[in-house]
Amino acid sequence: MAMQSATARAAVLVALKGRVNTHVSGRLGDLECVQLAIAASMRDPDDVVGFLIPAHLAKLASTARDNFKISKDEWSALFGQGTQSIRDGGISNIVASSEFAEYAKSLSNALKMTIGEKEQAVAWASTRTRLLSLIAMHLEFADEALIAVLGTVIKADNRRIEEFYNNLDDDGPEVLLIVRCLATLSASLG
Repeated sequence: MAMQSATARAAVLVALKGRVNTHVSGRLGDLECVQLAIAASMRDPDDVVGFLIPAHLAKLASTARDNFKISKDEWSALFGQGTQSIRDGGISNIVASSEFAEYAKSLSNALKMTIGEKEQAVAWASTRTRLLSLIAMHLEFADEALIAVLGTVIKADNRRIEEFYNNLDDDGPEVLLIVRCLATLSASLG
């Protein structure tokens, strides 16, 4: 099982790098490709993408993002429940930061019933899960990404989750925090 997971993860990383380098730039490394593929899948990607790469590449990325953004299955293979990071990559520092604390409070409130469940409470105790959950909430396929990370979402949380989405849509992403999250998340992959 662990070997299949590692093989699937490696295949996803190769595929993401190939697509990003084909449509944006052939000079980006593995970590940058993962960051860009996730950012391209966000509900409001332009500012995040613009912060990750130079302006001339961000323009290319903006027009071609549908060709390289991470898919639901790729997200699950890299970050789904049961996957592990190779290293912390700075995740614990970001989750402990004051910038993250505000979002963590809102996120834990939105997921109140879900993280009250035994299995999800254990997952939520992980700093990686909390960071992944925040990023998942920014994705176009947020519900599926969140379920991949937590294993399930209790229906009683749906209204609070929808309010969280609405706040994100109204305010836009906290670009610097999201960029830091993407950088540490990609670094944790190895």
